[in-house]
Amino acid sequence: MESTTATQPQYLTPKQAAACLCVNIATVRSWAKAGYIRYGLTMGGENRRGNYRYHAGDVAKIKDQMKKAV
Repeated sequence: MESTTATQPQYLTPKQAAACLCVNIATVRSWAKAGYIRYGLTMGGENRRGNYRYHAGDVAKIKDQMKKAV
């Protein structure tokens, strides 16, 4: 039997994470550097650099904490 509910992706792009948290992409990057959000790199393309992807669970936790603070 197939599930009809959509599952949240495990990793988010910087733009998706920033939109979810209502902050700038630079803020997401700084929180990741500080260790608040786990991240990974995709395999590089033509420029051989990877692209950052942020852990959706960490983004959700921060979003919940931001709601509680208000």
